[in-house]
Amino acid sequence: MATTPNKSPIVFVSADANNSADALYTVNRVVMQLGGLPVSTFYGPQSGEYDWKVVREAIDKCDIYVLLVADSYGTLSDSGESYIHREAVYAKSKQKTVVALLKNA
Repeated sequence: MATTPNKSPIVFVSADANNSADALYTVNRVVMQLGGLPVSTFYGPQSGEYDWKVVREAIDKCDIYVLLVADSYGTLSDSGESYIHREAVYAKSKQKTVVALLKNA
């Protein structure tokens, strides 16, 4: 993981925690083993209101964005867009390094 000297890369991991918990644990563990700092914000309808401002700020601070897609693409917003998709598009628009990991069905 490329970063400035003496700085651990911040890795934003975006996933639907409801159906990818095992893979999410593995990704977070590998990021830490490689010296990175994993950051995640999980949203589901039971969580209350989606705080897009907080998510954007976390993505802005990250060095790498990891998109983890398992059985679903996450919770959908009122507009029908997945929150995970929104995060991935935002990360790409900020020219973050984006790594997509897809579950083998």
